[in-house]
Amino acid sequence: MAAGRLLANPVFALLWMNKQDRAFTGWLNHLLLPFTPEYLRAASEGDTSAALSDLRLAARVKGAMLACYRNDQEVHDTMVKVENCIDAGKLRMKPEVVMFEDLVQRRQALDVLMSYNPFWLHIAVEVVAQKAFKPEVAPAAPATPGTPAAAGMRRQPGFSEAMRAFLLRDVLSDPELAAEMDAGKGAAHFNMQQYQAELGSLMLKRFLLLVLLLDRAATVLSGPLRTPLLFRLNCSIKSSKEVVMQFLHGRLVGEGNVGRHLELLGYKLSHSQSPLMEFPFAISNLAVDLRDGLRLIKVAEVLTGADDLLAQSRFPSERRPMQLHNTSVALAALAAAGVPLHALPTSSGLVNLKPDDIVDGDRERTLALLWAASRTLQLGSLLRVTTLRAEVQRVLARVRQSGTRPLVPAAAAGGRRSGGRGGVLLQAPLGVYMNDELLATLMDWVQAVCRAYDVSVANFTNCFGDGVVLCLLVHYYLPNAIDIGQIYVTKQRKEAAAGPSHRLTNDLGPDSDDQSLLDGAASIATASQLGCGQQQQQFGAASGPPPSVANSVALPNGRDAWNSRGGGASWYAEFDASSFAAAEDPAAEDNRGIAGNFRVVHRAAKALGGVPEMLSSKDFAEHGPDERAVILYVAFLCGRLLECSKDDRAAHILQRAWRQSRANTAGMGRANLAKWVAAASVIQRCVRGWLFRRRMRQWLAGRVEAAVVLQACWRGRQARAQLEQLAGSCITIQADEWMRQFLANCLGACRALKQARRQRAAFLAQKRAAVTLQAAVRTWQQRNRAVRLECQRRAAATLVIQRYARGMKARKQATMRREYLRTANELQRMLLMLHTRSRAATSIQSAWRGWRQRQLFLPVWRQYQEQKAALVLQRAWRCAQARALLPKLRAELPRLRAQRAWQKAVGLVQAAQRRQRLEAARREVAVLALQSAVRGWLVRREVSKQLAGIRRFQPQRRIGVRTREALNVLLASKQCSQVITAVAAIEFSTRYSKACCVLMVDNGGVAALLEFMRSCNRSKPHMEMLGHALACLANICRWPDLLPGVLHAPDCIIVLSERLQMFRDTEDIFMATVGILSALVRSDAGALQVAVSAPSAIKLWEGICQLLNRKMDMERRYIERLEGQKGSDVTAREATRKMVSAATQLDALEKVAARVDGIAAAHGVEEGLERV
Repeated sequence: MAAGRLLANPVFALLWMNKQDRAFTGWLNHLLLPFTPEYLRAASEGDTSAALSDLRLAARVKGAMLACYRNDQEVHDTMVKVENCIDAGKLRMKPEVVMFEDLVQRRQALDVLMSYNPFWLHIAVEVVAQKAFKPEVAPAAPATPGTPAAAGMRRQPGFSEAMRAFLLRDVLSDPELAAEMDAGKGAAHFNMQQYQAELGSLMLKRFLLLVLLLDRAATVLSGPLRTPLLFRLNCSIKSSKEVVMQFLHGRLVGEGNVGRHLELLGYKLSHSQSPLMEFPFAISNLAVDLRDGLRLIKVAEVLTGADDLLAQSRFPSERRPMQLHNTSVALAALAAAGVPLHALPTSSGLVNLKPDDIVDGDRERTLALLWAASRTLQLGSLLRVTTLRAEVQRVLARVRQSGTRPLVPAAAAGGRRSGGRGGVLLQAPLGVYMNDELLATLMDWVQAVCRAYDVSVANFTNCFGDGVVLCLLVHYYLPNAIDIGQIYVTKQRKEAAAGPSHRLTNDLGPDSDDQSLLDGAASIATASQLGCGQQQQQFGAASGPPPSVANSVALPNGRDAWNSRGGGASWYAEFDASSFAAAEDPAAEDNRGIAGNFRVVHRAAKALGGVPEMLSSKDFAEHGPDERAVILYVAFLCGRLLECSKDDRAAHILQRAWRQSRANTAGMGRANLAKWVAAASVIQRCVRGWLFRRRMRQWLAGRVEAAVVLQACWRGRQARAQLEQLAGSCITIQADEWMRQFLANCLGACRALKQARRQRAAFLAQKRAAVTLQAAVRTWQQRNRAVRLECQRRAAATLVIQRYARGMKARKQATMRREYLRTANELQRMLLMLHTRSRAATSIQSAWRGWRQRQLFLPVWRQYQEQKAALVLQRAWRCAQARALLPKLRAELPRLRAQRAWQKAVGLVQAAQRRQRLEAARREVAVLALQSAVRGWLVRREVSKQLAGIRRFQPQRRIGVRTREALNVLLASKQCSQVITAVAAIEFSTRYSKACCVLMVDNGGVAALLEFMRSCNRSKPHMEMLGHALACLANICRWPDLLPGVLHAPDCIIVLSERLQMFRDTEDIFMATVGILSALVRSDAGALQVAVSAPSAIKLWEGICQLLNRKMDMERRYIERLEGQKGSDVTAREATRKMVSAATQLDALEKVAARVDGIAAAHGVEEGLERV
């Protein structure tokens, strides 16, 4: 690990921390800014070349918004209420603003809508308008009949202009509505007022639906999908309510607070974009940007999945206490998720991380925290061990099936490699990589993929140094993203692939000798390559030819070494410098190739999306790659590649299934035979071409050596012909003895000069090597000597320090022991003295309290005696006063009796008056009742006359006709809304007319009702239809003569019993169904028929009774537990209501079952219902 590489040298420690800093910065920016700015920029410019992950996210958001638009019951109910209110005219737009003729108002309305983020806006507009938005083609402005208001919008390039035109054309107006009105009445009879009213209603509905969908989607989808913000950062509107208020302000008729009106209709908007949500979470410097704790809290939210951490933060966090609080919240969340904050590995060992370390900007501990969080949480969220193992097995099976594709060709590898089907085993097992099963499995996956290219991988460090492994990983899953020919392979990897016996071929030419290679002077050419131009000034001109040219050679340019001029004997040689161009530095070439590999990988990862930019060729060039950065990058890359592979496999499975289903369809084979034959011909032609090209490559590879031999023979023939020509010239020249001697001297001088230069170069090379070795040896000796001295000095100092430390520790312990004993003895003496003094003080305090209480009680006792004597005196005085007053009371007694009799007479008179008033009120009520009855009779007579006229002149309004029409709809229609209306009409008619009930029974209405009841579920429309249907059956069952018609309907008892089972928790439907069953079994014949024809229904009743019994027992035990625990009254009342409801249902069903059971037992039917 990189943490283990932190050496004592601070330069190396700083180097590794810089690499990790750059890598973790890219990772954190990927987490905090998941939606890449490139996609937003591409969307704003109308470009569709965004990353695959960003397009996938946009597709998922659009699918979720469509699901919300189509399946969300709350959105549906809200918009139904709003649309009904708009259709009723309670909410309508002003006619003068509907057309947006005023350019200022048009721009304001479009600015309000453009305050949404482009990502959200174009998806919501497509969902609402049901049209695809194409940024590259700005739609033309709507052509409204009879007005030139739309002529101000023209096509302009760019996303904003295209979106504005699209909004104006398909949201704020409707060309189809205008075309429909034109087609219906013609341009000459175009009604502008009607068009404005309909357009205003449609525009208002679309706008409110658009805002509601965006508000609901931003509230529901922002957490799990990590989508961008709903509103633009540079816009003043930050909530959905502000959008509605600003768009509709001054555009509605008679509306003050439109938000209040919409809330009463259930149209509630909740999304608001707070300043904390707009906080710039991007990181440029880890040591500085993580100090406030806000970004760390955001990272903890993303990694742990919690959505309430930012709510606990303190923003803005400019002071240190706030920063410490935010950091503490983030660290607590990470620790709760399993990140080992108490044992983070650093260069100084395992440390316990504290919030102060992050706030103070401790770089090493911050990097350790980020690595622990990424290893514990990020890797687990990206990869699964089981998925990786399955992928490894899949890759190995594919390699065994198709063989390997060597990255280094066999010729470049010295003929050692082969592309056979063997050798698919992985490298020697590494055990658990870094004691982590997930990392070990990830390494197995990398090895399996690279085995397909015959490349070995052993670790996450130097094996990834040249970028080849990353290129191979991407190419294996995405062959079109990286061309295998673009991958640069370094010479070191080629030599490692070729084996230890392979050596690079020498390209010095045929004239170089072995001694020059051994002496290290391969760059120095021989005299024949250099020519003899260097000796031209030494020897000057000569009058005759040299004596011998036996060892002369030809120059590389094909000219003769000697040329005679006129009658003189002057000669010269030419030097060709073009053959000695300076060779390129291999290290620079490898660096450029490695940089190219990383550019290719980053380009593919950018197109793939979801992979942070954590690695660069510069990090790999300086002392190798950082292992943590490589692991994290490979994990992201693996997750995205496996996701793409999964999508590809799913697509192949779907295609194969579709082809099989098409092939298995009757008649498809003959219809597709021509297509299959043509496709087979194309495939065969491609295969034949591929086989021919492969044979040609093999044929050419087998004849390369033959071509080389032929070329060598041809060059040898040319050299021999040239040599024969030179030999003839030499024979002619050798006729002069002086020229032979002169040439011999020149050749000897050239050989001497060549040998001297060769020896000089060898000497200089050996001298440089010796100097280098001596310097290295002296440096090593000095370093070892200094290290030994330093180690000895440190060891001696350590021993002294340890000795003093042990002595000081022993003395301190002895002193502490003596102090402890002395303190313990002193404490015992003090405790004994305290105990003695406490007993004495207790005795004194007891005596003092007794005396004090006696002194305090003495005045109280005296006061009590005095009060007692006063009470005796007062009682005697009152008795004397009463005896003196008794004669006066006896004299007043007759008067009091007369007064009481008078009051009684007055009460009798008042009661008589009240009775008279009550009789008068009763007579008045009777008169009013009589008058009301007369008026009612008169009104009914008048209404009867009117109804008679209606029946005479409007027969379609008769109840029988309406019943027959509803019955026809019930028998013919399959739409739920029409059936509900028809059943409601039948329920109304059967409630008041027996003839309508007879009509239902005679024309199959009961069977149709039962059929629709069987198809009902628990949705709201079906519940409404089921209630009307049960009411219809109850109305029919009121008449005894119609009961057989209902009872003989197909599966009548079975359907009703099934409704009992399904809606046993809905009391009103259950009791209505039981009422119908009770009416059907009221007669003996009906009960007997039920017992004989529907025994399964009776068993079903038994099961329902058992369920109701269990429900009652459960609620009874729950109430008893609430009474024991002192639970709330509300909960107890609800439980009591449920128990009473279950008891009522059970009692009603038991009565029906008992009736059927009794009649069955009386007639000897065995299938009687067992009593519960």
